[in-house]
Amino acid sequence: MARRWIFLLVGLGWSMGVWAAPASREPANLDAFKEEIRGYVDSGSYREDIAAVATEATAWLERRAAQGGQRLTVIFDLDETLISNWSHMKEMDFAYLPGPWTAWVHSARGPAIEPVQAVYRLARRLGIEVIFITGRPSATASARRKISGPSAAATMPRCGASRTGRRKRRGNSRPPRGRGWKARGG
Repeated sequence: MARRWIFLLVGLGWSMGVWAAPASREPANLDAFKEEIRGYVDSGSYREDIAAVATEATAWLERRAAQGGQRLTVIFDLDETLISNWSHMKEMDFAYLPGPWTAWVHSARGPAIEPVQAVYRLARRLGIEVIFITGRPSATASARRKISGPSAAATMPRCGASRTGRRKRRGNSRPPRGRGWKARGG
């Protein structure tokens, strides 16, 4: 008789979820996310979103510079803000591997992201100080100084350490090295 009660209790407990396995959600398939990102970029939506934000930034800079007063500074990140690494990311299937990444950086094949480049040029034209930041390791310093592209003046800024451990540009505001960047005067 005791055995029947045990089975009955176990059966009731199982059906009520008392001893059920914890509810877990299987993580989404990474390849589905990769396809979603590819679709977003390849459809032109990524470029449209960048252009929309750059348009807002342009309007804000123009309004703010017209107010005068305080010294203004604009801070730009390099990768996927000023310089596109999309072809490298696709080639690597979104994986980060230090060797291929360093080779990519040294190749200087990353094109400028045009709408953001226009914001940079506006900031310079308005006399706004420009600072570049990057998470690129100091091992790529020679690539940052390497002359590339059709312009002999196209260089990436030399970076100094910041308190956050990321690298940031100090001093003058030469544009980053990559296709489409041309330094003016300096």
